[in-house]
Amino acid sequence: MNSKFTDLVSRLKSSMLSGNKEEWLNLLMVDDDIAKQSMNKWFEDYFMVYKVKRCQVTLDESYIVDNSCEIRCLVKVQYQEGKKYLADLLLYVKEDIESKKINIVSIERFYQPAQRKNVNWQTVLKQDEPWWKCIHIKEELSDDDELQHIQLARAITRNIRFREAHIQLECASIMTTMMSQVISNICRQLELPNENSEHNLKYIYDILMDRFHLQITRPDRDNTWASKYLAPWYGIEEILSGKEEGKRIAVSCNFFMSTLYVLLRWSGFKTSHLVQFRIVNQDYLIVKTIDNRLYFISHDNITLCSQSTIYPSGMINRVFGAEWYIDFKGNAAEISPDLLGEYNLIAQNTFLPVYNPIVMEGEIMAVTPDLDSDDFRDTVLKSGNYTKSSIYPWIRYANQTLCVSKPEAYIYWSIQSNWGNLNFRNEEEIYQYVDQMETESIFPENDRLMTADQCIRHQTSGTKDRAAFLLAAFKKFFSAKGIVVFTKKYDYVVYKFDQNNKWILYNVSLHKKSKLIEGEIVLAFDDTNSYCILQNKNYEKIEWLQHNFGHIVEWQIVNI
Repeated sequence: MNSKFTDLVSRLKSSMLSGNKEEWLNLLMVDDDIAKQSMNKWFEDYFMVYKVKRCQVTLDESYIVDNSCEIRCLVKVQYQEGKKYLADLLLYVKEDIESKKINIVSIERFYQPAQRKNVNWQTVLKQDEPWWKCIHIKEELSDDDELQHIQLARAITRNIRFREAHIQLECASIMTTMMSQVISNICRQLELPNENSEHNLKYIYDILMDRFHLQITRPDRDNTWASKYLAPWYGIEEILSGKEEGKRIAVSCNFFMSTLYVLLRWSGFKTSHLVQFRIVNQDYLIVKTIDNRLYFISHDNITLCSQSTIYPSGMINRVFGAEWYIDFKGNAAEISPDLLGEYNLIAQNTFLPVYNPIVMEGEIMAVTPDLDSDDFRDTVLKSGNYTKSSIYPWIRYANQTLCVSKPEAYIYWSIQSNWGNLNFRNEEEIYQYVDQMETESIFPENDRLMTADQCIRHQTSGTKDRAAFLLAAFKKFFSAKGIVVFTKKYDYVVYKFDQNNKWILYNVSLHKKSKLIEGEIVLAFDDTNSYCILQNKNYEKIEWLQHNFGHIVEWQIVNI
């Protein structure tokens, strides 16, 4: 056995027994501040908040390989209060060059395959009618008119900064995941009884653990706090895009908890049975089962809630589900009286804060997933016609559907988003870059639009996505003027680089420049405004199109 490993285990045990933060910090070799924050919180919750009476740390010698960067440890702790803690841990380690000691780079739960039913996480592209025949684009009128497109663009990225500013984005992230074909497809494969049972909870949790593991560090951000707050929230289609079946995927705890939430909702759990919340930078769930038992869920454990449960320390500022939220910090809530009663009952039997508002709002958005139906997404998109929920407008943009009144939000965000090291010197380089991409969207529904940063990350795009990417690139790098135009026949980008230059019409569908736009225009938009023939009878929209681009599309809008 490597004596350096045994020395590490000895130092680890000593820090756990003493609860000494300085000893613990001397064990770490972590560059990422958020990762260090999470590891420090784990140590504080289990070895500082509670006084350790006895501690055993056993090194699994069979797991060690010469020059290995991983070791496996079994931790058994008994506290002064009588509580117990058991953890099977995988430590990623590295030798410190100066001290020659082995230090900890990261910690995660040791993964044992649950050997549950194999499920296919991929979706097959739907062979739908043209996107503009979607009934929701006609029904979607003015539910988001109070919000500017610059605000609505925040639903696309849903980063930490924007989720802190708009708690509705927590709910929208869950709901757009619940609308995904991936989720309903998996639940149909599982063939579980439709009930909020302990069996369903643990079975689905194992299915998720078989597919995903937590990764706090991310390749799309550096160690500045600005990058951490601005890193986008990835939806399930983006997480799965290009990933091999059978290999575990690194995800955030927010994604893991939200995906567990929606799989449970599709399997018989109601909105009153599930509470998602966050402490510091970690997400958790409290789940109520059919026998009125409560379970505390973290990314690495399921614990029955009781007097001996060890809960994480820290302030809980918000709790939420797909259709409701309570913001304790802002003293705001969108929750029905009945659901509030159910929540407070859960809170009284766990460590969640009770909420007693002065004024109670009575209406929330309420939907029920049904495996016997194929139109759950349609139901959610139509729900804006009869709900006053403040969550609803954000859902459409989080889902990136074109069935919105302000599609300019997508171009606006594309320009603002992270383009990495890309730097184009001319338009030809932009076309060359786009031409080497694959030609399919990451989304199975054809009314959804990829943004430029998604096209870059996945190196793929459909024709509508390419049109949006091209316009965003021309505007970002060359301050071009232009619009994206979708007709019933082709998709176009129309642009020019100087006020005196001629307009360039590029047919994205045919990969060539064109002299005119063919087909009836369905939608035209840039990063500030939009016009849709199926939806807008707003004369300000028509005037915008005529004033800025009328000589290009004049023959199509004369009779509007």
